[in-house]
Amino acid sequence: MSAHARRSQGEHRLIAALLAGDTVEAAARAAGLSTATAHRRLASADFQRALGAARTRTLQRSLAILAEGTVAAAAQLRTLTTDASLEQVRLAAATRVLELSLRGTEVVDLVARVAALEQQAASTPTPNGHRPTYRPV
Repeated sequence: MSAHARRSQGEHRLIAALLAGDTVEAAARAAGLSTATAHRRLASADFQRALGAARTRTLQRSLAILAEGTVAAAAQLRTLTTDASLEQVRLAAATRVLELSLRGTEVVDLVARVAALEQQAASTPTPNGHRPTYRPV
């Protein structure tokens, strides 16, 4: 195995261990690296980008798994509003259904409004003829 392949493999193991919540020291051991090497890698902009990309992929997979269960969870919550034997449970479930419905409606509305504003801004010429540049807040 080439030196580059070993380094790449060590970086992948380091990233995996860090994403699993290991300390830098434990992640370095798991990756077969010294703590000093792990800290050097963490100081590297390229490594930080790779770590950020891996974190994003992990979160996206996790959210997809959670999203699969939202319909069943919503149905169960709605069922509790009428079928629970305790009035206290029915009231709590009904309250949550209302709260979550309102919050979801607000989010969907805001997403649509922001998209419309971005589209409008992108099609509006600026006085200097440049396209506007958007920077996250």
